[in-house]
Amino acid sequence: MPDAILDLGCGKAASSIFLAREFGVDVWAADSATSPSENRKRAVALGCEARVFPLRVDAHSLPSAEDFFDGVITIDSFLYFGTDDRYLS
Repeated sequence: MPDAILDLGCGKAASSIFLAREFGVDVWAADSATSPSENRKRAVALGCEARVFPLRVDAHSLPSAEDFFDGVITIDSFLYFGTDDRYLS
């Protein structure tokens, strides 16, 4: 089973698509401001719709089970949610 990766603050999901295509991992492309429908269109256009799962969600209220993801990445977005003292212990 491929690794499950959370791409927090993915924007237009370029990093999510890259990870799925290059490393064969499943990626949850999470962003609170970008349309998941548009991100899905990009994933479909690049042939990785079976591995990229776009979500519109706030980083403070992720709807996943504890320890679901094998890894988390955030590129140029941690400053939007990571500065909250309650976010990471």
